[in-house]
Amino acid sequence: MGNCLRHRQPVTMVDGDDEEEHWIKTEKAEELTTSRPKETSAPSTEVRIRISKKQLEEFLRQAEIKGLPTRDVMIELINMSMAESNEIIHDQYHWKPALRSIAEEPDD
Repeated sequence: MGNCLRHRQPVTMVDGDDEEEHWIKTEKAEELTTSRPKETSAPSTEVRIRISKKQLEEFLRQAEIKGLPTRDVMIELINMSMAESNEIIHDQYHWKPALRSIAEEPDD
């Protein structure tokens, strides 16, 4: 299992501190296997996932414990990335300033 993947060089950026961030460049999850003929496959899409080194190690450790195939691990990473980016976009559009009430003094 796992030897049917098309290998490409990953694009990785390491920050150097304890919370190193990695950039993972991958293809669309459906393009990871060669089970379909090349002529009928859709064009590939690149996905960039940004997580810390600790998050990546924890995610891969959990995937190994569950015995997930590489394709499922990549799908989970993509879904996790999409959910997080949707949260960020949602938070940006629904921002409200924190306003304080100023009590008026009664006229004498």
